Amino acid sequence: MEKVRFGIIGIGNIGTVHARYLLAGTVNDACLTAVCDNAPEKHPAIRQLVGAIPLFSDAQEMIQSGLIDAVIVATPHYEHPRLSMLAMRNGINTLCEKPAGVYTAQVQEMNACAREC
Repeated sequence: MEKVRFGIIGIGNIGTVHARYLLAGTVNDACLTAVCDNAPEKHPAIRQLVGAIPLFSDAQEMIQSGLIDAVIVATPHYEHPRLSMLAMRNGINTLCEKPAGVYTAQVQEMNACAREC
């Protein structure tokens, strides 16, 4: 079986935790192949963490890059539904950090999108 290629959107506190265990090979059959953070001032620190792994500023660009099979959405809570739906609609397996969202209607929309995809 080939490894599942993961991307992470949001390399802050929890995104860094996810990156570290994927980089360490802690999860069998999974590897980190791309990361995304829209704060360019954080890119030097992210680069130190992930080395040569592709680093994107735009989530859609990473999702459509062909580099990932799955994504972990680890951004601020307000962005969880939008980014999760973007990934799902592009055929990417999606893990959304908690909480799923801030507003019930957005989470319901995200859940409906998951059922459709």
